[in-house]
Amino acid sequence: MESFQNLQKIIQQRRSIKPAQMNGRKIQDSEIEELLFLADLAPTHGHTEPWRFIIYADQALKDFCTAFSSLYQKYQSPEKFNEEKFIKMQNWHQHVSHLLVTYMHKGTNPKIPEQEEYAAVSAAIEHILLAATAKGMASFWSTSFPIYHDSLKQYLQLTENDILMGFISLGYSDWPWQPTKRMIPLNEKFSWRK
Repeated sequence: MESFQNLQKIIQQRRSIKPAQMNGRKIQDSEIEELLFLADLAPTHGHTEPWRFIIYADQALKDFCTAFSSLYQKYQSPEKFNEEKFIKMQNWHQHVSHLLVTYMHKGTNPKIPEQEEYAAVSAAIEHILLAATAKGMASFWSTSFPIYHDSLKQYLQLTENDILMGFISLGYSDWPWQPTKRMIPLNEKFSWRK
């Protein structure tokens, strides 16, 4: 019962905290490795283990922010380009301790549907988010443009079998905790069959 209550508390406390709300305080690399160890325990059909992570920190994170914002500026359509978003991308490294570029490495087993691989990577990501919460870290899973653009895959040197799943920003935040906001009542999201 105590294990359930601890897990319940962690799940209830998990929040998406945007990079701009993070304070720049650094996380030890060893703690990031602890999060990745837990991600690696996600369920996976056929033991395909499709989750992959590229971890950016320090100068490499700053360089990535410069490259990523340049891709946004170059490939975003003029009518959708947002100068404020561009500046936030450039300055990500000032707020975030580590950035995990997350992607799915598709397996070659035809018996395992692609959506099951997506689900496995999503479970691995949720493990990271919950573990970060348990450690008092702030986290944010984002999928902003140009994450799905081929130029980013080329920059990251990913293969045809790799599908980007988003960025996980990790750090610390001084922002006050806010309860989860839900728009649809829970009882409208399930039905019993007995």
